[in-house]
Amino acid sequence: MPADERNVVYQAARQVAARAGADVAFAFRCRNRIPLDRGLGSSAAARVAGVVAANRLLGGVMDFQAQLDLVAQLEGHADNAAAAFLGGLTVAVQDAAGRVRWQRVLPARFPEVVVCVPEVRVPTHRARALLPERVPFADAVFNVGRAALLVAAAYNGDPEALAEAVQDRLHEPYREGLVPGLRQAASQARGAGAWAVALSGAGSSVLALVPAERAADVAEALVGAFRGEGIRSWALRLSVDPQGAVVEEDPGGGRTWDG
Repeated sequence: MPADERNVVYQAARQVAARAGADVAFAFRCRNRIPLDRGLGSSAAARVAGVVAANRLLGGVMDFQAQLDLVAQLEGHADNAAAAFLGGLTVAVQDAAGRVRWQRVLPARFPEVVVCVPEVRVPTHRARALLPERVPFADAVFNVGRAALLVAAAYNGDPEALAEAVQDRLHEPYREGLVPGLRQAASQARGAGAWAVALSGAGSSVLALVPAERAADVAEALVGAFRGEGIRSWALRLSVDPQGAVVEEDPGGGRTWDG
């Protein structure tokens, strides 16, 4: 991660200062726990950190909507920006004016999340280049229906519906060649008890929604599948953050961002 002006946290903070007309200098100490180029939204999280921190330091010059719109603009899309800001399960789009229209869903009970991170980096621009400019109408209909089903299934806690909702025809078939062993990993994870398995973002991480009592088995199945392909990986057992980005005051007098 760059430690100079190329750092996206710094760049995002500078955008806030520019909008406020403030000529200030920033120095950040960052602790990044998100693997890079693994389809886990690291760039959006970094930009949210920069925007939220700078906005607080400058006295709240931008309201929430303006901050979200800025991060979506910097990212080029709203999905990861909204998720990092809001937490929970979010649905977000940008209207014709670039304003983010979002909804957050907070199910009564979230499933456990297991993420397997192979030692295979997939730069987002490379993964995007594999997607076709046009797709068959039937494939578009297939995905639109399952996107709607995913939200309802997550809210209602329906494991069988979740399994169907993550089926995809618009990106995984084109990108699976970037992640050797993806199909085998998904199959073994389901065999170990996962409800739903999918490529996380552009990859290479694989995300599984699981019952808590099967999380360890699913993690081992995923790691084992990649091991069989000669690829090292590690598994993370995660919980869903319902809060999103927050700013906490540093007892020493400064401010720290956490999210």
